[in-house]
Amino acid sequence: NKRKQDICSIVCVCCHLCCYCLCLLSFVLSFGTILDEIDARRTADPMFAAAFDTATFAEALDARPFVKNLEFVQGDERDAIIFSLGHAPVPRKRRDGSEETYVPARFGPLGQKGGERRLNVAVSRAKSEIIVVSSFNPGMLSVAHTKNDGPPMFKAFVEFARHLGEGRRNQAEKNLSLVNESPKSKARKSTENSRFLALHHQIALELEQHGLAVETMIGTSEFRLPVAIVHRGNGHAYSLAILCDDGTSMPDIYEDYVHVPNVLAHRNWQHLRITSREWHRKKPEVLARIAAALG
Repeated sequence: NKRKQDICSIVCVCCHLCCYCLCLLSFVLSFGTILDEIDARRTADPMFAAAFDTATFAEALDARPFVKNLEFVQGDERDAIIFSLGHAPVPRKRRDGSEETYVPARFGPLGQKGGERRLNVAVSRAKSEIIVVSSFNPGMLSVAHTKNDGPPMFKAFVEFARHLGEGRRNQAEKNLSLVNESPKSKARKSTENSRFLALHHQIALELEQHGLAVETMIGTSEFRLPVAIVHRGNGHAYSLAILCDDGTSMPDIYEDYVHVPNVLAHRNWQHLRITSREWHRKKPEVLARIAAALG
């Protein structure tokens, strides 16, 4: 039973996070079901019981763990949030008699008008980290026939969490970019291909498909390098910086073509500049330039 496995996974995570101020947040599962499993684990595991009881009776109220449903969590914060999606794949028969596995699209309060605000509240409760517990690939979740913004935002969040958790940072950033730059409501009626994706994301994703390790928006100051290719032999160094001109702002000739290149050269950065025009019209040639620069 996938749902039972999810609940067991939640409790296992609790065991490893007893040093945190903890919250368990359920999307559609009854929180009573999770509490029952926690009680069962407390009975079977004295060390877990002691740690959980100590946290439960902590002097500071905001240090105590709690289990709540989505609609009752506003105003509460904890160091770590365990977010149980509550969905699980189930089998169903097609008209031809064959079986397929799908995820029922039941969104509860998220499917209502303004549901995306509830999701925002839920995922912003964590001070340090949020752990998503799920037993399905986000691609199995269909939001095509939903009419409000909550379900598409929820699916985008789950996709973001999965990519980030599996180390696909650029894919995760792509998800964020599409969500942030899409207008609400009617956005989901258009295909992903029709949405604008920033040039540095397009380049990074393409380079990853060619087997290169890539990071985006490198730096801590106001100026950031849009794309940096990680050195093959040293994961803490970079082989090449890529500057992007996507045509969305007026160029500063001195800054773009004199000051920035000089600063990069002074710091021993090799770099290329790529415009959106040449990327879309001459992508093979651009990729060849990058390969030549990498040697």
